[in-house]
Amino acid sequence: MASTEELKKQEAERNRFTKAVVDSIEPKKVIVSGPGTGKTYLFGQILNQKPGNYLILTFINNLASKLEQELGDRARCCTFHSFCKSLLHKVKRAGIDDSFILYPHLDLIVKSDAIFILGKELNFRKSFTQFNRISPELEFFIKRSNYYNSISFDDSVFRVIEHFEHNPSDIPIFDQVLVDEYQDFNLLESTFIDLMSQKNPILIVGDDDQALYGQLKDASPQYIREKYHNKEYRSFEFPYCSRCTTVVVDSILDILAVAKASNKLRDRVNKKYICYLPKKLDDSNRYPKIIHAHCSVQSEKVPYLSKFIEKEIGSLDQKEIEEANNEADFTILITGPHHYLKQIYSYLTKHHQDWQIVYNKPDDTPKRINILDGYRILINNDRASNLGWRIILCQERVEILRDVVKKSFETNEYICDLIPEDVRSKHVEIVELLDNVKNGVKVSKEEQRLLESNFKQDLAKLQAYLLEQGEEANETRDQQRISVIMTTYVGCKGLSAGYVFAVGLNEGNLPKNNRNPTDIEICQMIVILTRTVKKCYLTSVSRFAGAPAGYPSIFLRWIGSKLIKEELIDKNYRF
Repeated sequence: MASTEELKKQEAERNRFTKAVVDSIEPKKVIVSGPGTGKTYLFGQILNQKPGNYLILTFINNLASKLEQELGDRARCCTFHSFCKSLLHKVKRAGIDDSFILYPHLDLIVKSDAIFILGKELNFRKSFTQFNRISPELEFFIKRSNYYNSISFDDSVFRVIEHFEHNPSDIPIFDQVLVDEYQDFNLLESTFIDLMSQKNPILIVGDDDQALYGQLKDASPQYIREKYHNKEYRSFEFPYCSRCTTVVVDSILDILAVAKASNKLRDRVNKKYICYLPKKLDDSNRYPKIIHAHCSVQSEKVPYLSKFIEKEIGSLDQKEIEEANNEADFTILITGPHHYLKQIYSYLTKHHQDWQIVYNKPDDTPKRINILDGYRILINNDRASNLGWRIILCQERVEILRDVVKKSFETNEYICDLIPEDVRSKHVEIVELLDNVKNGVKVSKEEQRLLESNFKQDLAKLQAYLLEQGEEANETRDQQRISVIMTTYVGCKGLSAGYVFAVGLNEGNLPKNNRNPTDIEICQMIVILTRTVKKCYLTSVSRFAGAPAGYPSIFLRWIGSKLIKEELIDKNYRF
């Protein structure tokens, strides 16, 4: 039990750490601190100093949304790429005009063009993220993206960097630039931040123990480590975790100790990580253990894991539900591999329609072009758009597509002028029909059948897509009801929940190999645990869907046994 004196000491120390950052006049500052240490709180304290022109950048969409909700009245909060897009509208752009379109799948279009034009496949992503500006792949990509008057996420950053290097007077000026989640930045993005720091006071924050996006976007924790060791940057401590309980914080320290002894995370920044008891003492006393629930079997017919999760959620009283909803993003987080989540989601939605359950299904299908995007561009932007017509032509015979693409490269003529007349007329008719649907103009039964047959969607969904609305409106969560978010291990980054259930913690899932877990897998385990505001459940199984599931994850043994309560869920367990 912490004494009053200890609580006051922690509170005074945290205030001292905060004041050191807020009062610092150093133009370049960096904080490498653990999860839940109150970086948003710190940003708020900086903004509270005085009204000003502040910018907050992050990589993750849901973090940008939370920052906007909490700090948007005092600062501009946005994702890194949305900021670069906005800059392109303000500066002189070589090759594209102000009506350019940000199209996330532009790389697929240009990659296909390269096969038709050059006879080979090109890797643009690596050239951009590794900032290889002399790459012939980049030259080809920029030329085709200019032709389409379109940008992708990566080349939006590249174009802004190129412009600022030649026109440094155009770098926007803010009273303070705050950069979050810097461990998830790649070389291209880090180069942009370096340019911004030439004209702006800058504070970079992140945690190299939460670096998850190395494979996804060539991000690397080395860039925040370089800033931490760079003498131009003043580094600050921010060690107090105000999200997690003592047992969760201690489990992270155990994992880091074993990782270090195993020669893992070799270049990580050593940092203190302490539970902030003035806020977490009650929760730490109430939930003194992490639960490891080992289930003998999980399947659709024998859903022991699903039933265990149901029982634990069902045992929460109204006070616990409301507390979790007030202190976290969701009451419950269930995180794990898709094949586990799918079964648990099916069970919970069948038995608990009163719970608000959101399943962020992973996009495990290959990235592909949606033909409807092409029609939407022609309707909403420009009927002669090269990008719109190029997307539409993906559904035509490959000979037509190849000939049009090659001619467009040779002549730079509009695609709509290169298409055979019968093909163009067919698609113009569909454009007009979709325009009517978008504007609520009634179409005939025959026209409705044509559209629904072509796009495999009813008119209501077609209209919503053409209006660029989400398929589902964001449901406002009732703070008195149980809310459940289900997502993958990587997908839970940036989230918090009162009660966290990590499922599928078996060798083969996390980690792939118990004898040699990777640094990214260690970081995934740290991220999973630190989503917890109240209580954490780690689960493994002996058999899943009728097959052996692999040994329990080695990470369960990396956490000290005194921190874990073991539970066996089998046919003798009382649900």
